[in-house]
Amino acid sequence: MKKQNIRTLSLIVCTFTYLLVGAAVFDALESEFEKSKKEELLKEEIRFRRNYNMSDEDFEIFRENIIRSVPYKAGTQWKFAGAFYFALTVITTIDNSNCLPLWVYLSLSMTLESEKSKYLPLRLCLRLSMTLDSDDREYL
Repeated sequence: MKKQNIRTLSLIVCTFTYLLVGAAVFDALESEFEKSKKEELLKEEIRFRRNYNMSDEDFEIFRENIIRSVPYKAGTQWKFAGAFYFALTVITTIDNSNCLPLWVYLSLSMTLESEKSKYLPLRLCLRLSMTLDSDDREYL
């Protein structure tokens, strides 16, 4: 096998492994939060039914009216497939190819310091300069 083919294959394997690990992390972090929110919603439903003394039939009619008023219904977002899609989106939409290590360091330090809102304008300018191509910079 050619050296270039081995490098290409290893890059594909590393990228796919990165996607799987990223999806597993998002799934582990976000799915528990969604489960807890669902449990809270069920407790709220029980409390609502008890407070307003609604029959099961009346409550189902009430629920259907609410659901129809929502323009779309989304299922659970953070299953493994959704987390994999998110990781794929992150890896394909972020491009820092013309970013110097200094910019990475400054961006990271400004991100960490952004809790103190006095650095926010500097951070925004830094992000803007990182996202502009060299052709765009001459117009500024």
